[in-house]
Amino acid sequence: MNTTIALAALISPVLADFPDSSDVGLIISGIELTLNEEYSQARELYSELQTKYPRHPGPPFFIAATYQAEMKDHEDFEYEQEFVNNIELSIDLADKLRNEDEDDAWAYYFMGASNLYWALFEGRKDGKWSVAHKGIRGKNLMEKCLGIDSTMYDALAGLGSYRYWGDVKGGIFAKLPFVGGDRRQGIEDLRIAAEKSIFSGDLAQSALIYVYIEEGKYDLADSLAVGMRKKYPHSKSFLWARAFANLEAERYESALEFFDSLKAIIEQENQSSKYNLVQISYNKMLCHYNMERYADALIEIDYCENMLLAHDVRDRLDDIFDKLNDHKKKIRKILSSDG
Repeated sequence: MNTTIALAALISPVLADFPDSSDVGLIISGIELTLNEEYSQARELYSELQTKYPRHPGPPFFIAATYQAEMKDHEDFEYEQEFVNNIELSIDLADKLRNEDEDDAWAYYFMGASNLYWALFEGRKDGKWSVAHKGIRGKNLMEKCLGIDSTMYDALAGLGSYRYWGDVKGGIFAKLPFVGGDRRQGIEDLRIAAEKSIFSGDLAQSALIYVYIEEGKYDLADSLAVGMRKKYPHSKSFLWARAFANLEAERYESALEFFDSLKAIIEQENQSSKYNLVQISYNKMLCHYNMERYADALIEIDYCENMLLAHDVRDRLDDIFDKLNDHKKKIRKILSSDG
């Protein structure tokens, strides 16, 4: 079946103006570029969409999403203003669409997605009250979107993550005061989104990898990450996933290989915040500690303790440094008793 015809067949009448079949292809290409860490190229594509739909909330949302992904990848806030400007614009334009037509499902989708993305962003900066407010609002708007059009499966990608992690309280949502979680429903939402959504399939699939790690399904998570890494060979995200899946599965030698690969890539990129390098060394320390390689574990601890970090980065890593210090005490006690 012709791809354009197949895409068009997926689009319900409510999508008659946005997106048309060529827009869907462009959006998917932008998401693929973002997942492959080609952020500037993705923004160029979304700028084309913005030229076509200057008053639609979709383009600024997708542009904001690339800034969010890049900042999360580098663990910094370099593009904070660009992100906020585009998220605010998307919400404002979506609100205008809603005022024109209270049954416009896309208006609720982009308003909800923007609030959820904003909650995630502010959660990294510990804006607890604002995070809770935006998270709940985003969830409610996504539910409203689906109430208008139950076939808007893209809404299930964000809603599924919210429901799952809001119940489990782990992963990237660990510190976010989200409420209204539903673990089983969240998994089902993500599965449906991975299979049926117009453009969020790979995003839902990516989210499922970390859900499966949390659920203890390490081989399934690792297998999915292998497939996604083949599709997106420049993406570090799926190397992180493989590293964590193998760490949790107690395959420490394999985990170390992935963490070492990540370290080499990040050092080559010369990321400014050094946040990721501390995370890698912390997890390498756990591998060595669990294999009773205490000298190697101490090397990783010393590496972290001697790293020059900006004050805000150090503050965000307080929990990690507390754990590193605890393990250092444990190792010294073990070594002293052995001696």
